[in-house]
Amino acid sequence: MIMDGNRRWAKERGLSSVEGHKAGYEWAQKKGITSPDQCGGKSNSFTEGCRSWAVENQAPSKAHS
Repeated sequence: MIMDGNRRWAKERGLSSVEGHKAGYEWAQKKGITSPDQCGGKSNSFTEGCRSWAVENQAPSKAHS
């Protein structure tokens, strides 16, 4: 969930913040983001949010199996 960017995205489309956050979550799921290394771009807020989401949703490492 990329908080700042999701709100901005939703506002530009006349949607609520909640709908923007949901869209960000669905985007990350669809892209298969599971590692902070998969996050990049020109927006620091996007990159930070993407990395936070990736850490929270990271696939378990083999070391923890």
